[in-house]
Amino acid sequence: MQRKRNNKFLKIIWNLTKIITYFVLILVVTIIFTQRIFDNKISFFGYRIFTVVTGSMEPEYKVFDMLLAKEVDPSTIKVGDDLVYMGKGSDFEGKIITHRVIRLEESDNGYAFTTKGVANTLDDPMITDEQIIGKVIHRSFFLSLINKVINNPVGFYLLIIIPIVVLVVLEIIDYHNDKEKKELETDNEE
Repeated sequence: MQRKRNNKFLKIIWNLTKIITYFVLILVVTIIFTQRIFDNKISFFGYRIFTVVTGSMEPEYKVFDMLLAKEVDPSTIKVGDDLVYMGKGSDFEGKIITHRVIRLEESDNGYAFTTKGVANTLDDPMITDEQIIGKVIHRSFFLSLINKVINNPVGFYLLIIIPIVVLVVLEIIDYHNDKEKKELETDNEE
């Protein structure tokens, strides 16, 4: 009797572990691939996730860190905030930039901001409030770690491919075990 309870408990723990693994795997893959497929053009309730691709904000943000940015009213932005904006002109044209506000100006036409990468020596070209995508509100340690691993070929296989293969194999084993169990029950009934 005790053994049956232990087996039932282990089965519940096993199924719960599989469900959590599936959920985390699907969530991570969805977040990262959604960001890349839609090129950060969609937001969820005013929030977007961005990946740092250069060292211009080190040591604050490292390459492959994942940042959560929120759409904000430009009047709430202050010196020291980290902004995500669409670059215009020169080397910034069409690029999504994440840099820190070092000066701001208010005019009749709206707001203008001077930004700069923490590790950079030169200021960025002045940006306007229309260019602002959002203000960085959080650096996700978990997603940053996963993103760094995924962007490494060995890590990609270890974190994505191998868990998927293991889960598929485990599902096949569970299916065969359930099938054998049903066959035994059917044989015992006869």
